[in-house]
Parts: sequence; structure tokens; C-alpha cells
Amino acid sequence: MESKEKFINKIYEYYNKLSKEIIPKELLNDLILKIADNQFKFYKNCFEKYPKSRKRYSEFKVKDLETSSTYFFILDYFRSKEIKNESILKYSKNLFKMTNEEFLKFDYYKRWYEEK
Repeated sequence: MESKEKFINKIYEYYNKLSKEIIPKELLNDLILKIADNQFKFYKNCFEKYPKSRKRYSEFKVKDLETSSTYFFILDYFRSKEIKNESILKYSKNLFKMTNEEFLKFDYYKRWYEEK
């Protein structure tokens, strides 16, 4: 299985391009470390739990960042930092590659999902 450092590097490269320097560097770096930790734990668990899928979970795939669960994780992170809603919208829509309208729909879905 890849090292945690490789996870961090791949995630950093991916989100650094998407952030377009809109997200404060310190905030982005902290977020990247949290995502890398979360993804590494998930991969490690799957690697150990599903021996037939070891090849799949031996190397981090950036496409795994483009999932609802990762987006939920990012939104929860931003909200835990007590960031203004306007900034959350601005930061998230860049990281999620969404328009304002798409992000608002997604955020509505997240709230609905968590309240059901």
C-alpha cells in the first residue's frame, strides 16, 4: 500500500490546482491533511478487510476525491471552522467543480440526507 505521504502529495496537487489561490493557504493545507488522513484510513481498512480488492486499494486514486462523502467531509470541515457562508460557497464550488446553483443544490441534498 502507498505511504501516507504519497496520499498527501496527490491530494495536495489535486486541490492546490482547484483552489486557484482563493482558499487561504493555511486553511487549504490543514484541509488537505485532514482529507489525506481520512482517505488513508479508509484505504487501509479496505486493504485489510477485502483481500480480493487489495490491488484496488494499494494505490490512491484521485477520482475518490470526487464523491459525495468527500464533499460532505469538506463542508463539515469548513463549517467547523466557523467560516462565513459566502466563503464556504466560494471555496467549495471551486473544490467541487460546481457552479453556485449546483453547489446550493448539493448543500440542500446534504442537509436533507443528514436530517432524514
